[in-house]
Amino acid sequence: MKKDNRFGRVELNYNAFFISDSFFIPRAQTRDLMNNIDQLLEKKVEVPRIHSGKRQAIETLINEETLLFARYLRDESESWNPRINTP
Repeated sequence: MKKDNRFGRVELNYNAFFISDSFFIPRAQTRDLMNNIDQLLEKKVEVPRIHSGKRQAIETLINEETLLFARYLRDESESWNPRINTP
């Protein structure tokens, strides 16, 4: 990611159509966007943790699911069942 004095750079890449585009977001809007994403990842969800507890942050849930999936891919566990219910 290249930086500019006044703007942060965001690149979009649509691999399916081999179209690439980029646009600039002012630094203040970039900061606000990053803060909103951080707040989203810090929200708690009602999915039990691997070791203890009944609630966890979304970021922790993503990390734990990644760990469980990696164990399955390395044949360290026989199955992988996502703990997140999807409709």
